[in-house]
Amino acid sequence: MNWKNKLAAYLHDPPHKPVGIQHHEQERDSFLNRFGLSPEDMDAFEKSADWQAAAADRLIFPDPAKSGLRVDWKGSWMEFCHPLGGGRLRAGAFPPTAAQLETEITRALEAVAPRDAQDWQAKFIAGWRLWPELAAREQNPHHAYLVADTRIPDHTLWHHNALAAAFTGCNGNPAFLLFQIGPVQDFIAQARKTQDLWSGSYLLSFLIAQAMLAIAEKVGPDTIVFPQLRGLPLADFHWWKRGYLGDLKFRASHPNELLTPNLPNRFLALVPADRGQELAKIATDGVHKAWQDIAGAVKKFLDDKLNSQCVGWDKHWPAQIARFPVVDWVVHPWSKTSEALQSAAAGTPPLP
Repeated sequence: MNWKNKLAAYLHDPPHKPVGIQHHEQERDSFLNRFGLSPEDMDAFEKSADWQAAAADRLIFPDPAKSGLRVDWKGSWMEFCHPLGGGRLRAGAFPPTAAQLETEITRALEAVAPRDAQDWQAKFIAGWRLWPELAAREQNPHHAYLVADTRIPDHTLWHHNALAAAFTGCNGNPAFLLFQIGPVQDFIAQARKTQDLWSGSYLLSFLIAQAMLAIAEKVGPDTIVFPQLRGLPLADFHWWKRGYLGDLKFRASHPNELLTPNLPNRFLALVPADRGQELAKIATDGVHKAWQDIAGAVKKFLDDKLNSQCVGWDKHWPAQIARFPVVDWVVHPWSKTSEALQSAAAGTPPLP
């Protein structure tokens, strides 16, 4: 994986673009310099990744000149509503000028990555994970909601840039990887008390996290479409142990954050089609290794407790461990644009 190219893709649109669209490509030099990239590095960025990300995220919008449809996204009426807490942030609270917004967002980069380091993987992951959070936490909470499309402000520029980086890593040949582990219902149904319910849920959550992180190490956390890895406690702990988050110490919001089973038993990733099966195997191996490590630790604990007083208790242990988890995955390469257009015109689904 060319991590330098992915970083350039992540920086192709400066976060303050929505307040200065006309000249936004000329106003990203401060960010490039902070990450150690040059304008020549940006010239090598394949813009088709930007177009693919935009097409994936946005609705087809009529020509404003003909339709008269326009949105003043910074108008006094525009606000972002939290889907759970109901809190509201008004877009009008953004800094009034692109220059002021650029200054604030640049300051947030000071703790992300040294500009002279050559570990592009560490730089990319640090920028992807920390820059949006630090910009919002240290400068202005509204920075988390900088929009990618001012006409339909339903997704952020941080999200758009990450998706462009994911497409860049696909080298023009993307595929979906759908990966899942199970069984879920049968496994959870064996619980006899609340602690059992938590244990079963946490095991599934922890194991699917290992699969996602195994892929993220190879092609980037931006490639995981669902669920989102940014801000996931297990992922943060993983990056921190790898040293990807620089000198920042891992900070959990509460002591049990790493013990919260908050992941589904499946994920969807956008991966290079020619590496889909390889990445699926890497994810499978990650799950099986984690499960074997857990099973080995539990068996050792039981051996110590039983103290050889119950000879043969583990007769069926290997067979029981081998039955779980069941891993299923499918790689679906995207059709070529010309083939997809022909299939759409004919009303038939494209073949993988």
